[in-house]
Amino acid sequence: MNNTVNSEVVIEKYASMADSELLSFARNELFNLPVESQALLFTELRKRQLSIDTATSPDAPLTVYEELHEGYSSEIIYEILEEIENGKTRQLIEAALITNGTEETIVHKLINTARQIAAQKLKKADFDFLLGVLFCSSGVAITFLPLTMHANRAAYIIAWTSIIFGALKFVQGIFNKSRYKKIIKELS
Repeated sequence: MNNTVNSEVVIEKYASMADSELLSFARNELFNLPVESQALLFTELRKRQLSIDTATSPDAPLTVYEELHEGYSSEIIYEILEEIENGKTRQLIEAALITNGTEETIVHKLINTARQIAAQKLKKADFDFLLGVLFCSSGVAITFLPLTMHANRAAYIIAWTSIIFGALKFVQGIFNKSRYKKIIKELS
């Protein structure tokens, strides 16, 4: 099945919409569109001199189009996360970005995108924590199984490997949970 966008059809569709209809479509469907269709939508909005900001919420995350075509890279977002970890407040980061010439609406989008990334990392930390508990407990359980002498050696190797891996994941999960909870709290 071919998932490519027929640019000519999409351009015609956007061109046939009234300004209010196009803005409403952008507000409601932007994040459901493929990247190519997003780019074509932004092109049509600019051609009509309609503001992108009127089409999307300032708290919406950056679209792929905005990241690539307006010069906002994921590096900025990870710098925001690093600055929060280093003790800077959201207000200081916002002020620094605005002072460097970034529009306020884009600053809000960058902060919201950073918050979403931190939330995803928090989910991964929860998973690591649970994975650690699972591996560690299964390793401990294996050590209590009644096995023959020959099978016992292999079981102990598997058990201790599982316990060590589980302990590392457990500690990693706890560390990252507290780390990303702090970041999310500061970005909220």
